[in-house]
Amino acid sequence: MDVKAYIAPLHSSMWRSGVLAAFFLCLTFPAWAGGGPRNVAVVINYNSAASREIGRYYQAARGIPDKNICLINCPDQEVVSWQVCEKQIREPIRRFLSDPELAGTIDYIVLTKGIPLAADYVDGIVSGDINHYYSVSSVLLDIDRQIVDITGPGGVPDGKPDNATTYAFPYGPNTWMTYGFIAPQVAWSSSLFDSNIPGDQYDINKRFYLVCRLDAFTVDQVKSMIDRAVHPIADGVFILDRNTWTSGEYGKANTRLGNLATSAYDYLVKRGHDVLFDMGTSFISDIQEVMGYFSWAKHDNYYTFGKYMSNLFLPGSIADTYWSYSGRTFNDPGPGNRDPLIADLITRGLCGAGAYVSEPQIGAATYANILFDRYTKGYNMAESFYAACAQGMWKTVIIGDPLMAPYSSPPIVNINLNDTVLEGIETVSASVYDESGVKKVEFYLDDTLVGVSTQPPFSIQLDTNEFSIGSHTLEAIAYENSPVATQGSAKVQVTIDNAISAVASIYEALLYADGQLVRLKDKIVTAGTIEIGDGFYIEEADRSCGVKIISNSNANRGDVVTVIGTVRAINGQKLIDATTVTIQRTGAEVPKPLYVRLKDLGGAPIGTYAQPVGLGIGASNVSLLVKVVGQVTSGSIGEFTITDGSVAEPVKVVCPGVSAPPIGTKVAVTGLCEPEDREGKLVARIRSRDSSDIQVF
Repeated sequence: MDVKAYIAPLHSSMWRSGVLAAFFLCLTFPAWAGGGPRNVAVVINYNSAASREIGRYYQAARGIPDKNICLINCPDQEVVSWQVCEKQIREPIRRFLSDPELAGTIDYIVLTKGIPLAADYVDGIVSGDINHYYSVSSVLLDIDRQIVDITGPGGVPDGKPDNATTYAFPYGPNTWMTYGFIAPQVAWSSSLFDSNIPGDQYDINKRFYLVCRLDAFTVDQVKSMIDRAVHPIADGVFILDRNTWTSGEYGKANTRLGNLATSAYDYLVKRGHDVLFDMGTSFISDIQEVMGYFSWAKHDNYYTFGKYMSNLFLPGSIADTYWSYSGRTFNDPGPGNRDPLIADLITRGLCGAGAYVSEPQIGAATYANILFDRYTKGYNMAESFYAACAQGMWKTVIIGDPLMAPYSSPPIVNINLNDTVLEGIETVSASVYDESGVKKVEFYLDDTLVGVSTQPPFSIQLDTNEFSIGSHTLEAIAYENSPVATQGSAKVQVTIDNAISAVASIYEALLYADGQLVRLKDKIVTAGTIEIGDGFYIEEADRSCGVKIISNSNANRGDVVTVIGTVRAINGQKLIDATTVTIQRTGAEVPKPLYVRLKDLGGAPIGTYAQPVGLGIGASNVSLLVKVVGQVTSGSIGEFTITDGSVAEPVKVVCPGVSAPPIGTKVAVTGLCEPEDREGKLVARIRSRDSSDIQVF
């Protein structure tokens, strides 16, 4: 069933536009409640084509920064053992979130179809009882919880996880008995319960993340769900469909739906929303333009699969049911009068949902009254569902874009500039309006936070000398001064035009034509002046790129330097002719040499102003510290040649003042990969730093 055949047209009423002070176009973007694209980490399973496609599609739709993309390698199947979940899902994501570049910025984790849906956290036997299955999303809420297997009989591991018990989620409805507080009704932050603020009653020294999942029967249905979440409509009817049960937890669940004070019905009607409410005498069906939906599904005496599938949902719509296995699979089981799945409603246009991978028990199911109360107050989908989620490390899975928030009221933002060409120190300001007031405005240049202003006029001083010349995106994000803290933002393209380009990476510097002045900071010296003679080599700590520095200044291996100089090409090698070298510190660990085969030395050119070296294919390793292994084919004082069978011609090793090993000797050589002009073609050679770089076997 193709979702596009059943959904209403997208609306773009959430988009606004403004004009810069100097009449440059300034684009504003859809509203986000407690969080924005910079606060979302997207997890992609590299083993799944669906995961890769959906993850990149969502990234583009929401403008998620590249640094927020977490790639993992795990089985492309819906259910795995707890051991697989720990080693191949939780641990890689935990490491990713610990990256200092992301520190404190991620509040939401988005999983994608192709990442396991559930894991057996009872006995680890995937083919066992389905009710042993926990939602992977729920397991990730408290990602720092250590789950191991050390306490089997006699202290011998028995294959069953320790510390995998469910807990009251502190943002949810059942916090008092566990934590001694009622959950705060404020915008979500991963540090909400880990503030380290003295006297903060909510500080329980735990960092949590709200985890959502982009899933449906097909990739195209997920894409449509994303599109409709990005462009929601704050309109439509809410369906609340009770059954006749009145006792115990079942009766309480009906009461939360029902027509009493603090019920979902009560909240929605008082806010002026259209509500269709059933006390258990029918199963509501054939309704168009549905915005919210909650029913007992197959637990209703009047349920049929046809009726369940008969409603049509609007962009921005959310739904849940009290059917215990509504999220047991997102693989299409085919037509028929069968048990319902929440994914069935996605084919009818639904954009966000709560579901369960196995039996949650009714008391742990979504609290409908809290869900619709939060959502219609302007909180985003993730905040709304998790405020209504009683337990973590359990069965709930939340489907959809966490940032979807059709009822939010974002600040209106415009960036004020006299010109979009910036140089030196510039004043950047934003005009912001919101009925609730503005708590703060953050200013970003690309992915770098460059300033925060808390008082009007909202402005900062931007030192453009700290950035590379060329095109950049300037963004202002304003936060509504309310518990919902809705964000509004505006972006404008600017050009930085300074004499010196302060590039972040060596790679960026090498993209320039000869003659461009650049500045490089915090780069590690891999070969010093005493070893090179006319300069030294620097490299990125991640071994992604290196460059030779021509300089009269002395630098030693392990120094961390800042270099200002001119990009040049000499004998086919791109390098930097330094005017200033500043040693920031000494004794840093030099990156481990990159092991390569001889045929892979050199590589494709970096940018349009460099030449290919060697075969000219693959990532360039020119100017990187490399390690090669081969057999000596010729030699003399100061140089020799080696081969490893992968090259047509032996590769030269330059080793000033060092005698060549005997011909036929097998050697491992560490050194700098340099280009050499051989009959008009650039070939790669190795330049060793000293005799210790040559190991004879």
